[in-house]
Amino acid sequence: MPSKPNQDLDKFQDWLINVQFISRRTASVYASRVRATLKMSEQPVTTDSLNEFLKSAWAERSRDGYYCAWNRFAEFAATQGLTIPRPTLRSEVRLARREYDIPDRVVDCLLELIATCNINRKKIPLIKWKHFNRTPNQGQWELQDPVESAYYYSVPISIVTEIYKWGHPDQPTEDSPLIPIIIGSKEPMPLNPVKRLLAKRKRTR
Repeated sequence: MPSKPNQDLDKFQDWLINVQFISRRTASVYASRVRATLKMSEQPVTTDSLNEFLKSAWAERSRDGYYCAWNRFAEFAATQGLTIPRPTLRSEVRLARREYDIPDRVVDCLLELIATCNINRKKIPLIKWKHFNRTPNQGQWELQDPVESAYYYSVPISIVTEIYKWGHPDQPTEDSPLIPIIIGSKEPMPLNPVKRLLAKRKRTR
C-alpha cells in the first residue's frame, strides 16, 4: 500500500484519462470515491476494512461505484509496482443477484435494437462501446458486428444511449459491454439470462 495514497490520486486520474480513455468527469468521480474510501475505511486499509466500508449504510447506495473505483485504483497501483488490498464483498453480493435483472425500458430498447438490426441475439454479450461508430448520421450510429468485423448495422442513437445510461451511468469506456452483468461492470451479462429476460418481456408487455 502506498504510504501516502492521496498523493497518488492526481496521477491516478491522469492514468484513467490517458491510458484507460475514461472521461475527465468520470475520472474525477473515481478519484473522489477512492478518497472517500480511504477516509472512511479503518487504517491501514485491508480487505476486511474495505468490506466493512462497503457494508456501511454510508456506501450502500453507490456500493458498486465504490467497488469499481477502488479496483481501478488497485490496477493503477499495480502499474506503479505496488500491491494494495481489494474488497471481496461484491463477489458475495453477486451470488445473491444470480436472478439477473434489467429494467423493462432497457429490455424494450434491446428488443428494438435486435429488431432494427436483425442481429443474432447470441452476439449481444459481445457488443461493446467500441463497436459503435459514434458519428451521427440522421439520428443513427453504425454498429460493427462484434464477430464479423466487416459487417455494419445502422442503429438509432436514442436506443443505444438509453441502454448505456442504465448500464454505465458514470461513462462507458471502450470495453464497456452493451448489457453488463451488473451496473458499471466490464463483464457482460451471459447469453442465457439475456435470452430469458427478452422472452419474459415479450410475454408480458
